[in-house]
Amino acid sequence: MSTVSGFQALFLSVPAAQPADTINPPPVIGVPGHTESWIDEHVYLHQHDDVVENDSKRRRMQEDGTGWVLPHLVDRIPPPPIKYIPGTGAVIARVYIMFEVRTNDWHYMKKRLSNRLAAFLGVSPLYVDLEQVVPIVVGERCIPGVLLCRDLQRNVYLRAPGLGGASMDGDLYNTEPRHCRGADASKSGSANWDSVQALVGSDFNPQWRDDLDLLEKVWEDDFCVSQLNTSLMLFPTPINNTYITGWRYDSKRRTTGNLVVAGNQERGVPLELHIVGVIPTKWARYFNAKFILNGSIPLPLYQPEVVDTTAVFTDELNVTLGIFGVRQKEGGIRMGILDYLPVCLDPPVEARGCFRIDHKIYDDNLWNEYNFKNAILWQRDRVLEGLSEYNYPFGDWNATEGPWPSYDWYGLRMVPEDPGVRYLGPWAQYTFPQKEYSLDQQSFCQTGSNCSEIPVAPSPRYLHTAVLYYTWNFWQHAHPYLCDGKPECGDDCLANLTCLGGVSYFQSSFYFRSSTFDSDDGGIIAPRNLAHVDCPRTCCMSRRLCLRLTDACGYRVPFSSPMILIFGGKAYEHVKDPATGRLIYHFCEQLSKVDLREEWRSCSEVTLNELWRYDIKGNKWEFLKTDSATSPTTQEPVGWPVARFGHGAAVIEMVDEQNSDIKRMYMYVFGGMGNQCPGSVCSDVWRYEIPWAAQAYFPKYPTGDWVRGNVWDRLKDNPYGGRYRHGMVSTSSMEYIYVYGGQILGGFDNTLLRYRISTDLWEDMRPYGRVSLTRLMYDYFGTPAATNAPVQSYEEETDVDCDLAWSFTGKFAHCKVCPSCGLVLGRREEGAHMPSERADHSMVNFRDEQPGAVDDVISVFGGFRTTWGYFAKTPQECLESATTTTTTTTTSGDQVITLTDPPDTTPLQSGPETTTLLEGGVQVVGSFDTLGNDRIPETSAGMITTTVTDPNDRITLDLGDTITATSTATTLATTVVITSSTMTSTETATSTAGGPAPPPTGPQTNPPVVQGSYTSGVSNNLTAGGAVSSDQSTVVLREGPTPACSPKYYFDDYWYYDTTVNQWAALQIFGDLPPSRKGHAMIARNARSNDTQVVLFGGNEQDQPLNDLWILNVKRPGVERTWTQIDKFFPGVKPPAVAFHTMVYVEEMDTAYVFGGLIWKRTDLTETDRLRNIDRRCLKEAQGLPMTEHGTSEVNFLAKMVAKCTASSFCCPLTATVRSSGRPPPAMMSGIKIRTTENALNLTAISALCRADCEANAFFPEFYPVISEGVWTFNMSSCPNNCNNHGRCDFSQCVCEPPWYGADCSLRKCPGTVCYADSSTKEQFCLECSSRGRCIENACVCDPGWSYEDCSVPVCENNCSSTPFEQRGVCVEDFPVHQCHCFGRYSGYNCSELLCLNACSGRGICVNGMCQCEIGFHGDDCSIFMIEFENQNFGIYADEEAAGTDAATAA
Repeated sequence: MSTVSGFQALFLSVPAAQPADTINPPPVIGVPGHTESWIDEHVYLHQHDDVVENDSKRRRMQEDGTGWVLPHLVDRIPPPPIKYIPGTGAVIARVYIMFEVRTNDWHYMKKRLSNRLAAFLGVSPLYVDLEQVVPIVVGERCIPGVLLCRDLQRNVYLRAPGLGGASMDGDLYNTEPRHCRGADASKSGSANWDSVQALVGSDFNPQWRDDLDLLEKVWEDDFCVSQLNTSLMLFPTPINNTYITGWRYDSKRRTTGNLVVAGNQERGVPLELHIVGVIPTKWARYFNAKFILNGSIPLPLYQPEVVDTTAVFTDELNVTLGIFGVRQKEGGIRMGILDYLPVCLDPPVEARGCFRIDHKIYDDNLWNEYNFKNAILWQRDRVLEGLSEYNYPFGDWNATEGPWPSYDWYGLRMVPEDPGVRYLGPWAQYTFPQKEYSLDQQSFCQTGSNCSEIPVAPSPRYLHTAVLYYTWNFWQHAHPYLCDGKPECGDDCLANLTCLGGVSYFQSSFYFRSSTFDSDDGGIIAPRNLAHVDCPRTCCMSRRLCLRLTDACGYRVPFSSPMILIFGGKAYEHVKDPATGRLIYHFCEQLSKVDLREEWRSCSEVTLNELWRYDIKGNKWEFLKTDSATSPTTQEPVGWPVARFGHGAAVIEMVDEQNSDIKRMYMYVFGGMGNQCPGSVCSDVWRYEIPWAAQAYFPKYPTGDWVRGNVWDRLKDNPYGGRYRHGMVSTSSMEYIYVYGGQILGGFDNTLLRYRISTDLWEDMRPYGRVSLTRLMYDYFGTPAATNAPVQSYEEETDVDCDLAWSFTGKFAHCKVCPSCGLVLGRREEGAHMPSERADHSMVNFRDEQPGAVDDVISVFGGFRTTWGYFAKTPQECLESATTTTTTTTTSGDQVITLTDPPDTTPLQSGPETTTLLEGGVQVVGSFDTLGNDRIPETSAGMITTTVTDPNDRITLDLGDTITATSTATTLATTVVITSSTMTSTETATSTAGGPAPPPTGPQTNPPVVQGSYTSGVSNNLTAGGAVSSDQSTVVLREGPTPACSPKYYFDDYWYYDTTVNQWAALQIFGDLPPSRKGHAMIARNARSNDTQVVLFGGNEQDQPLNDLWILNVKRPGVERTWTQIDKFFPGVKPPAVAFHTMVYVEEMDTAYVFGGLIWKRTDLTETDRLRNIDRRCLKEAQGLPMTEHGTSEVNFLAKMVAKCTASSFCCPLTATVRSSGRPPPAMMSGIKIRTTENALNLTAISALCRADCEANAFFPEFYPVISEGVWTFNMSSCPNNCNNHGRCDFSQCVCEPPWYGADCSLRKCPGTVCYADSSTKEQFCLECSSRGRCIENACVCDPGWSYEDCSVPVCENNCSSTPFEQRGVCVEDFPVHQCHCFGRYSGYNCSELLCLNACSGRGICVNGMCQCEIGFHGDDCSIFMIEFENQNFGIYADEEAAGTDAATAA
């Protein structure tokens, strides 16, 4: 059949602007191995392939001795070759679409349909290939009762709709064409339905009476050339073994026909007739008359030069004849001899019915999975419009409104690999086409505007807000109100009204039975999309089912689905530099700002006010085209929030004002920085009603507008002023919103504000904090004393309020001795410990829902502030206004002075205890924190004074040279310490850090030891007038800078605020702390339990962005309350180091979602300084040339320049020219005249030349900010192989159940195996089989000497040394170990020792069971004693051996 499908095509585009006579398609016969066709104004070269297995006919290549026969002369109709696609040529997708077809030209319709799909996808038709047609129902419309489609979620078949989408069984949202069939199997088409529709012509059998009749006959037959190849056809019948070749032209170059084949004299391509093989002689005579040839087709001869008139077929031919003309009519009119032949067109075929038409989509290097999914699945209104020729009943085809199109994707995946297939780690990144974005697309896309180019995903951004909400629940919200709570109604009742009585159900509502819906066609999708000026207000128009399924923006609302709302922030305009083609925001500082467009001069950074929604489960972004509320006073729209960044947002749920059963959900937005706000700091408060349910859920009242979400409303401005980069959270009761910190005009703020939702009012909470903590302590002698303790160590059960004690028992027992013990509270001005002013901190809330638990707790971590702000003091003012705290301690003979160090506003941990010798011989024992903060040198300017009584006892502490050697240009206190005195005075000297210190005065013997302790509180032992007893001395320690002067920039402290008692407290945390930071994100896990965990991610400290992940068990007691970094050994990918991002937590999925944020490269200060020093030296050398080299001879000057180039790398173009040519420099270099009229070198000009070269080669810092793309997810319950169901997953680590262990709990412990986990990494280590064996296949193989199933018991070695031939003993089970019970003469712990008889009677040693007796003892047991006499023979006893030996000796 005739179709573009299956072609292997090489597209050769033809520029339309060129003159027609200069454009020529490529020649056919000039390309060996190819044939061609010209379709839709494009030339296709068909390459033959000998290995195509699906060929209907195998290629027949013939060789006639002179060369290969051209392939286009061989096959009558070659099979469709594989399609060649520009680029990779890979198939990236298959699309399956259901069409309702009613056409009179089936094949032509398929071509147009494929082209329509290509236009819908925005690609060339070359990238779209019709693969197959599946007739579902032939001759019938796609109406209810005709199609049956399976619902993929419920696994039931639904009767599919036609126009309007009204199904008799329910919504077809979850159906797709591949799961549809005809209700009547007899009306389904056959598998080869499409192929048999092509008409097959009859045999060509021309008839004529005589030669004159033949000449007339040839004019009546209209021949053409096949568009698939070069076969000659009397359409639609191909003429066997007959071919026409030439140059193909399209209709733009010829006035007749669509495509023609003709000769091209300029290209040397003639119009030729080819006969290959045997043809009827009648055909040969006919063609000799039809064509004017440069010869004739040979006829059979029965003798030389005599034609055989009786022959029916010609001989085997292989002839080529040039064609000078063709006797053929043109348009039914005899116009004369033609010099061309038209190309055949497909025959018209009529078709009716429901068809599934499948297409292959080839890779064009532009499509990605997300864009494709958005086009095919998510924009169904565009699908109907884009894939249908016209609205029904017009047009040859229409896409159905159910089942909807589906696809298979083979290209690069936009989502991570399925963790069920292979564990990739807890982190995953979902990417989207976020750079298809421009400033024009996001500006003013609101109700009443035409938004024609809405991007498919938000641009990357930072300093935005992200809040989480859940969509409606079917049984809780939809079923009671939209399905009347009827038990027979299932979750399809929103579209299937059968259980409600059908369409008559709408008559029960005054609104839905109104004339507004008279034209309701039963459709379920919004016919208008957000590009329409009247959408979102009328997206559904008159479709009532659409109102039951979609929100105000026309998006379908899923049930119980978590959604993320993204608002505002900063982004970069994705434009490219015309000169370099690079993205501006990547290299903006390297671009010249002179000729740059104005909108590019700030690196194309833009501030946003657009609102996006991310469907977490659907992995789908949706742009929200928002509406504005109407002012009740002016009846005008209140408008929309201006673009901003660094603002705060929180979600609030409340009930409808007129119907308490209806829930409404809002996002509150406050503050931020934006150019359109007064002073660029915003104080306005906005409320956006979230379209969390379908429109029909929200009641329509008889009066007033129908409020159904997606509306901005402006509330009262904050009377305390604007701020940005603050923290903002809502309480779990949805009654309040708390705002803390942030930046204000000229400084940083530390106030805590509360916004009451119900009254739209703000209030300054002026919270309480902990001033001091007193505990009862006992010394070595058991003497009780009230002692000051760090307030952050407060424990509720220990540090009780003694004022509440009604009996001195239990936890109140100590109150009898220490009635002042307990915690003292106060406000900030009363010295209470509270968080310092800060911005860019993180703030979360959590609560314990157990009975009796406190209300919400708000926690704050980290943040940033600068030292000097608009309200701050100068360094000198800070020193002058520094406060002091006085304590009195007793000095003993060794002159020990105990200093009380009051804590700073921000508690600091004491460092390790050290001993330091100061000037004057005074020893300081303790941390430097007692005299100043060694981590922050600016706070080390402490001042110590003591009571003065005797000038001879002066000892000087020079803090300027010992503690603050790193400080410069700061006035420091040098303190005089006086001891053993009775009168009080103070003397203070000052010096500059780094300068000479005053010499010590007084005796230098017995220097006091200054012991520092980190305690707070003031002793009140001073007497009136300042006098003290003779055995006491007073020490005054400067508290340090006031909060406004504190130089601490980055914070690592953790504070929590109890909303019940309005109190701040610093949480005491043990162990290592996360690095101080700002711009981080924090979430609360298990936020409504008694075991809440705070999860911290990202941020930056100075120039270092971070991507570490920390958890804090915030409700654990004592030392269990620690920060733990958990990501050191995570497998798989990991997010980049990022700051100013957002993170939300979905509890039901136990997953955190991170979006946006700023990434940058850390500055290499060492390399930067080195390169800048080179640049400075270069400029200095160049600028100094006129002064340093004036009067120098040219030869010496050039020699110096060459030497400088070698020694110091100062090489300007002058030096390079001299070194390369060896000649004096010319008069002109780089456009600068360097010689005077007298031919002398002009040093001023040479200096300019060298300076220009220095500037051209100067180091230029590269500004490389990158905004994090995509959505990063951290699955806290994602573990390898799901722990094989043998354990639980906790922060990506398996906690295995006994007896399992291993990274994925896949290893079974052997008995006696003990495992432990690293406290920070949770990595498991196991000691197998009591450390005395190996675990093999779940059983212990014990080391020698050990037994039992856990190898824990020593066994009898070697089976008590028994052998198969000898039983030496038995192994007896005994406690605590097994023992050998030996038989007979065997003994030892393993019966390996052989005993001697009677133990040799104690008169010998036993060796291998034989006694070696002592001298004089004999016998088996050495029990016989005999006295031996030398050289005597006692007759009876004679030792013959000894006698023989003696005789030999004597001889």
